[in-house]
Amino acid sequence: MDPIKYIISFIVCANLVANVSAVEPVTEKNWVNHPEIKRIRVLFKEINSEKDAGAFDKKEQSHGYCVPYEDTARTLYLDKNGKGRLYAYEGGSGDSMVRTELYYSESGVRRFAFIKAGAVNGTELQHRVYFSESGEKIWEIQKLIKGPGYTFPHEWQEERLHRDPIKAFNKKIPCPD
Repeated sequence: MDPIKYIISFIVCANLVANVSAVEPVTEKNWVNHPEIKRIRVLFKEINSEKDAGAFDKKEQSHGYCVPYEDTARTLYLDKNGKGRLYAYEGGSGDSMVRTELYYSESGVRRFAFIKAGAVNGTELQHRVYFSESGEKIWEIQKLIKGPGYTFPHEWQEERLHRDPIKAFNKKIPCPD
């Protein structure tokens, strides 16, 4: 076989294999090593590195407790183009607390949610939600770190996984002034 044709055939086959694995759905068996999940992990590390290096404009709000699970603290990290890259918020009730961090691509699409929750009964859990390049949920997993468990949802509510971090940050708190 002509070496040029061999190289071209190899490149075409490699691209086909890459495309097949990218279309393969995320499952319990493959989620840890799925190419889409790996790309999201890279984005997560990049955003946290930039945050730690002070590359983002940081905006913060804090609110008193008035309604269970309404935000008591919000933090928004904007890149140099004014795009929200990381949005964190927290709130709770008389016996539990939830902190959510949402990570966004350079184009502003949500890609990952990392949720930490705890309750006075000693329960601690971590919840992860992964999103496609178009911002749609592709995988969700919850891990009980310790404790007997609590009534935290097993599937996180869409309205708490904000697509627009700037809008979520600026949303009015429904508490009396």
